[in-house]
Amino acid sequence: MREEAYAWVQQNAFQAWDHGKDFIEVVSEDTRVLNYLSKEEIQGLFDLKYHLHHVDDIFRRLKIEE
Repeated sequence: MREEAYAWVQQNAFQAWDHGKDFIEVVSEDTRVLNYLSKEEIQGLFDLKYHLHHVDDIFRRLKIEE
């Protein structure tokens, strides 16, 4: 399954590039992906706040502050 999902991501990335679309838009329209994730779940995976929520702590630990 992991290899199959990787192939879907690759195909969607190429399609987004070729057609000038946002990657999230292409993924959200892929019925193969929608069999496993809702559009809301996909949107959540692209939320930068989630991926960056520890940045301030990391900077503080490294003593990198404004």
